[in-house]
Amino acid sequence: MRDDKLPDEVKELKNVYTTRVNVQVTAAQQNLDVAQTSLAEIRQKVDIQSPWWIEALQSVATRGMEGDLCYRIKDELSATDMDLGSIGRFKDLHGLQYLVSSKLDLIESTHKNLLEALNRLVVPPSPQMVQASAECCLRPAKDNHSIRCAFCQVDDIFTEYESRIFGHQGMKGVDDQDLQSDESLDWHRHGNTGGLRADSEVEKVLRVVHSFVKTNKTASTAQLIQEGRLHLNLIEGLRKEFKFLRALWFALHERISCLDELDMCTTRLRLLLPGEPVTDDIHVIHPLQVEQQRLKFMSDRIVAQTELRKKLGQLLYLNNLAKTQTCHDGKNPEPCPVCTKQLGVQWSVFACGHCVCCQCAWVLLRQAGIGPRHRNVHVKCPMCRIPTVAQEISYVSTTRSQTKETEENVTVKGSHSTKVEAVVRTLLTIKSSDSAAKCLVFSTWQEVLGVLAKALEDNGIKYRHITGSRLFQSNLQTFKQDSLVGVLLLPLQTGSNGLNIIEATHVLLVEPALNPAHELQAVGRVHRIGQTKATHVYRFIVRGTVESRMYSLLQSKPTGCVRPGARDSENSSLTLGDLASLFTQDEELDEEQCVPGSLGFHL
Repeated sequence: MRDDKLPDEVKELKNVYTTRVNVQVTAAQQNLDVAQTSLAEIRQKVDIQSPWWIEALQSVATRGMEGDLCYRIKDELSATDMDLGSIGRFKDLHGLQYLVSSKLDLIESTHKNLLEALNRLVVPPSPQMVQASAECCLRPAKDNHSIRCAFCQVDDIFTEYESRIFGHQGMKGVDDQDLQSDESLDWHRHGNTGGLRADSEVEKVLRVVHSFVKTNKTASTAQLIQEGRLHLNLIEGLRKEFKFLRALWFALHERISCLDELDMCTTRLRLLLPGEPVTDDIHVIHPLQVEQQRLKFMSDRIVAQTELRKKLGQLLYLNNLAKTQTCHDGKNPEPCPVCTKQLGVQWSVFACGHCVCCQCAWVLLRQAGIGPRHRNVHVKCPMCRIPTVAQEISYVSTTRSQTKETEENVTVKGSHSTKVEAVVRTLLTIKSSDSAAKCLVFSTWQEVLGVLAKALEDNGIKYRHITGSRLFQSNLQTFKQDSLVGVLLLPLQTGSNGLNIIEATHVLLVEPALNPAHELQAVGRVHRIGQTKATHVYRFIVRGTVESRMYSLLQSKPTGCVRPGARDSENSSLTLGDLASLFTQDEELDEEQCVPGSLGFHL
């Protein structure tokens, strides 16, 4: 018997369970301490008793520039709020001074209240605090009328403070009198519900005043401008501190939730005693609820067992993957249970952890009836017959191409867009592996080719650009005969027809074309009779844009109907619905990969 050791074991288990949340609380406190230390250093340099902005307003009024400053302030406030907010109602600088002073005082008082309330939550929570939080926000009962817990009260102060130091929406219609009476204002309803992180009204006003003073040199010394800069840095520091204050609140709330879970785990269910009044305690059940609770527990057990099998399958896969990576250089030596071929460097993993080759996985998916309208079909594992949703099948590839490793070591000079940088990096990589290689770069737009030409000049790549018929033959012959010229920029519509450029072995398609025949013609400039070298095609598609949806749409169309040399109307089989889908976000289509036989860059 070990009854005497049970309390110690229970205490140890609780400590292990709460270690994670305690570490989160400690880390959040340390981050907040660093932010508050930096904020305190700035606060010491700011003179709160005699603010700089009051002296600046007096200087503006003395020089008779009051109207100009008021106009700039209202113009700045109207840029984000046509109602000018609560500060924008001033008529002269005296009214502005009163409103700004009131706003700054509210920020300081709310900040002080928030720190005091948050410090009361940092102490180790008592059982009464855990119970109050459970009844209020963690596990509230229906028609709950209990008093708001300490965490919800602090959350209300957070919402109020957030609405004061950040720009917000949702405060329209609430005047300054309502702002003074915090008890009658529902900050969850009127606070920063939009989640905006713009400058507050008072910060915008102070920035305009500071800029006006610098521009018009209304101050006699530079000290006023320096004090204004420090004050604005202080407000910015308060905005940064807010993030760490919120992080600490979330960590403390997670700790109280963890303790509530422990309380639920260690409290046993019991039957309602004879004559005992019915309560809302979830651990006390009526005898008539026993069968209902039994069915609920059985259902929970089935769900937990299913989740456990999935996790065990993942563990089995990870163990096999570890053996593969340490012993076989990334190759999986296990045979496919369907075709008995070695899995190699690419295979599929079911939720149960069993692996099959990609070809057999595709056959199983087709037999299950997968299609554009049926993506959530269930596929049974050929080993254990456990069904797996098609979207939960993982695909593993341990290959790492030499080209990819080389590209990571290539540096592109200049500041360019993501696609232009990718094209130039690919050309530099090709040149590094084969200095005599020649490349054709096709784009639908001459403007894009012009941008690429500038990027090639920045990186020292010699090229020729086909822009018209005047120097067409001259540029083409130079590209063919000059070994130093390795890149030819061509428009897709005109440069892909009737040319024999077998001197090139690389074709780069900067963007997809609605007419696939144009791309086939472009590839046909190098991949044709007389070519004795291997040819390579590169596609550049920006993921999550109309390009990726266009490419996926074209790949779903039958390729047999595309005839090189035919007009667009003959090749086009796109419906109005297909064109509309190009401008509809579809994450699943965006994740489609490039067709076999081409190298695609998804950016």
